[in-house]
Amino acid sequence: KHRADQDVVMAYAEGYELAYYMCFIETLRQTGFNGDIVMAIAGYELLAKNVVDYLKSQQNVIVYIHELQCFESDGFTPSKRKMKR
Repeated sequence: KHRADQDVVMAYAEGYELAYYMCFIETLRQTGFNGDIVMAIAGYELLAKNVVDYLKSQQNVIVYIHELQCFESDGFTPSKRKMKR
């Protein structure tokens, strides 16, 4: 849970390899930032191998699941997600 008395950086990221998350978090920490890092993802199954373990191992990193609802261009018709890589 995000600590209300701390600064926070919020990000939405999924579909990246472990190195991307490591670079983001470790570079942020190297700046001296010691607040919370809140990551939102649509589901753990969308994360590359070892990413969940890495995120759980990091101090003050909070991961929230936020299911995305996708729609066709008309804005009403439900659509399947298309992951771009």
